[in-house]
Amino acid sequence: MNTGALAAPYFSQWETASMTLPVLESGASALMNDPLWRQSGAETTEEYARWAVNICGMACLKMALAARGETHRTIDLARACTAFGGYVVNEADQSIKGLIYAPFVTFVGQSFGLKAETITNLPTTDIPDLLRQAHILHRLGQ
Repeated sequence: MNTGALAAPYFSQWETASMTLPVLESGASALMNDPLWRQSGAETTEEYARWAVNICGMACLKMALAARGETHRTIDLARACTAFGGYVVNEADQSIKGLIYAPFVTFVGQSFGLKAETITNLPTTDIPDLLRQAHILHRLGQ
C-alpha cells in the first residue's frame, strides 16, 4: 500500500548512532570520543559534546529535510535555529536552553518552507487523530 509518505533516513542526535549506550553510561563526556563528531558541523569535540545532548529536534528536522533530498549538518541547523531564538546559548555557564518551539516554527517556515505549529494542552489521546488529519492534508497537498 502506497501511503504517499516520503522515505526518511534515520539520523541520531549524535553522529555515531551507537553512542547512546555510552552516553547513558557515562554522560555527555562520552561524546568526546565520537569518531564521527566532525560530520556534525562542530568546530571542536567540546562544542560537539555540548550541542549533541540538546539537538534531538535538529536530528528530526535533518531527517525531514533529507526525505526531500536536502543535506544539512546537525549543528549547522542548530546554529541557524539559534538565530531565530530556538535555542538560548549562555556562554558564561556553557548551557544551552532549547529547543524552544515557537521560534523553531518560524525558523522552519522561513528557512525551509515547512508548515508547522505549536499546540499546547493537547491530551495524548488526541494525538492519533491529529496525526491522521495531518496525513490526510499532506496527501491532498495542503
